[in-house]
Amino acid sequence: MDNLSSKRQNMIHMIVYFVMIFSLMYIFGLIIGVKLNILLQIGVVVVGSSVIRLFIKRPIVLYVLLILVFITGLLISRYREIFLIDIIARSIDITRDIVEYIQGKAYIKAENVLWVWGIQLGLILLVTGWFVFGGRKIYWLLPLYMSFFVFYWYTYVDQALWMMIVFLAAFFVLMGTNKFFRERDIWKNREGNDFENLYRPWVRTVLVYSVFIVLIAGLLPKGTNFLRWRWLEQKVFDVFPIVEDMRGGNHYIRGTGQADFFNLASTGYQRDTGRLGGPVVLGEQLLMTVYTDEPVYMRGNVHHIYSGDSWLSVSDPFDVYNLYEDFGGLTEEEEDKFFEASSVTIVHQLFSSKTLFSPFKPVAIEAAGNHDIVVYRDGVIIYPDGMYKGESYIVKIRKPLEYADLIISGINLTKSEISDIDIYLNLPDSITKRTTDLTQDIVKEAESDYEKALAIEKYLRENYRYTLEADDLPDGREFVDFFLFDSQIGYCTYYATAMTVMLRLEGIPSRYVEGYVAHEKAAEGLYEVYQKNAHAWVEAFIEPVGWMTFEPTSSLPAIIRRDEHPASPGGQNGSNDSNGGEKEPREDNDDIKIDDEDFSGGGGTPVPNGEPTIPFSVTKMILWLMALAIIGFVPMKFLLGILRFERLKKRMLLMTNNQKIILIYNYITMLISESGYPPLEGETHYELANRIAYKFHNQGEKSIKEITAIFVKSKYSRYPASEQDASDVERYSIAMENRLKNDWGARTFYYRKYMTKDFISTIFG
Repeated sequence: MDNLSSKRQNMIHMIVYFVMIFSLMYIFGLIIGVKLNILLQIGVVVVGSSVIRLFIKRPIVLYVLLILVFITGLLISRYREIFLIDIIARSIDITRDIVEYIQGKAYIKAENVLWVWGIQLGLILLVTGWFVFGGRKIYWLLPLYMSFFVFYWYTYVDQALWMMIVFLAAFFVLMGTNKFFRERDIWKNREGNDFENLYRPWVRTVLVYSVFIVLIAGLLPKGTNFLRWRWLEQKVFDVFPIVEDMRGGNHYIRGTGQADFFNLASTGYQRDTGRLGGPVVLGEQLLMTVYTDEPVYMRGNVHHIYSGDSWLSVSDPFDVYNLYEDFGGLTEEEEDKFFEASSVTIVHQLFSSKTLFSPFKPVAIEAAGNHDIVVYRDGVIIYPDGMYKGESYIVKIRKPLEYADLIISGINLTKSEISDIDIYLNLPDSITKRTTDLTQDIVKEAESDYEKALAIEKYLRENYRYTLEADDLPDGREFVDFFLFDSQIGYCTYYATAMTVMLRLEGIPSRYVEGYVAHEKAAEGLYEVYQKNAHAWVEAFIEPVGWMTFEPTSSLPAIIRRDEHPASPGGQNGSNDSNGGEKEPREDNDDIKIDDEDFSGGGGTPVPNGEPTIPFSVTKMILWLMALAIIGFVPMKFLLGILRFERLKKRMLLMTNNQKIILIYNYITMLISESGYPPLEGETHYELANRIAYKFHNQGEKSIKEITAIFVKSKYSRYPASEQDASDVERYSIAMENRLKNDWGARTFYYRKYMTKDFISTIFG
């Protein structure tokens, strides 16, 4: 290939390389939260691509750079010992972040995002460059890149589709370029070939197939009314739970999807039946973004009737209201005296629902259009027209003041004011005596309903282990009894059901509430709600303040309420129950993401004045050993390369002249290939010699044609080669080495001869 063609091919390779890298790194940046604008990302990728291209072509540069970095680090550490400790601490923190992110336990911390993105960039640059510039089969890039694009597109990263198109375009350009230059070189070296006619049949084939594919795509019926096979769908979800979170059509888009009422079973709990209990798998799908100043409980359903293994709702009565119309039923005096006005904005992402979610206590809904809303018992809000992906609504709420403030304000609500109070005290006959006895024992020192509720909440939090791998409820068993005395493990529905039943045993009206908890802070004033944030909790009527929220689930932080019982584990009433105070230790966090206060102080730097985990002397010794290993790598490999050649020379002393000539000629062919004249596909030794003879006519006493004749005679005939023949071939190989040494420079020649595998391995090819 001439120099101009080589430069063009290298330029195309470089552009394609950059485009491929950027297409994937842009998606990675979206996923982990890189805040760089797109132009800056492009700049970083361009610089990184150029640097890695240099390292791939001249790895000695990378080696020298690593040595300089280590020497610089050691010099700095000599005068500032904390420098190395900081590096190690940050490295450990980044590694832990990556592991926990892969395991799905946490997001990448903000201070580590760019480091992680840089690590991803380096790995992708090296792997892709190894294929693009290393002369290897580029088809391996397809599964590598496509697996990421397809996975992220199916998990609702819409940009993955466009980046996949960009990658495929770059890949086909690379594939076509490689094929073009390879075929052109072959045809140009053959007499009588018309290069322009080479691609005519290819173009005809491409056009015919393209038109054919487009026609078929146009004729095939299209629509969203696809067949649903529920049984098979369920089996797939059971075996591969992650599929349930993947893109499955337009279910969430108005006009093609069908919104439905919220049900906790749709989030992963009790998928097959309405029975409580059993192991569950919660999804990772983003459902809503919530604009609020604080984490909130988002009420969806309220259940009243407990059967012993399931919950039912009593919906009646209900009232119909217009959007923007107040349905809170509070007087102006009550609002001013006992409540604080607030609002929450909810935007649907990959979610559609007729149920509108709201903190306690909602008083009005604002949304586009002029549709009605239906408000059922206990503030359950239904929007018959449904809310779909990209649509939003505002919930106007009145947050009850804290318990102590309500007492001071003179509030005086009583149980007698509750309509249909029986449904909040209903219990089945299957409640066991030991459940009743345990409840009485827990509250024996309590003097009020409030203290009883706090005692029950605290007991459940401290004595039962949270897990999603809960036991199935045996046939004929009462759910609460099984949880309290046998399994003693469970998730939110276990805790909430148990507390509701125990409150009712003490004559405290209570209700079982389902919905989501918005605790995953995405930005200031913005929280993200995922499918895994589905939750169940308890609301109890506590005289004289009214309905209060209680959190018995041990995976959540305990709620500290500002009242006359600072040592108790209670919390604020209403929707403010998720704020403030210390958090109890907990074993896991599958039910809900704890708010950002729980992660404070986790920046990855050592505690001031604290002892490092690894003694500095050990750290220093390890770093010196690493430095010696890196510094000694190149000399050691260079020495091994020399030893390999010397060992080969000794082996050749034991060979016949024919065997020597064959080995040395293979070496000559490799040197000629390195000079830019590789053998063409199907080309014989004589054809190669004739084609390149004009380029290698002055390499020694013998021409390449004569050397080739000696080789062919030595390999394919019974003629015993003479010492002179072997000497001529060896001298020609030395002349070729000198030519390459002159063209490349001595350092590059010896580096490639002794440091890479090409020279030795090709001789035996």
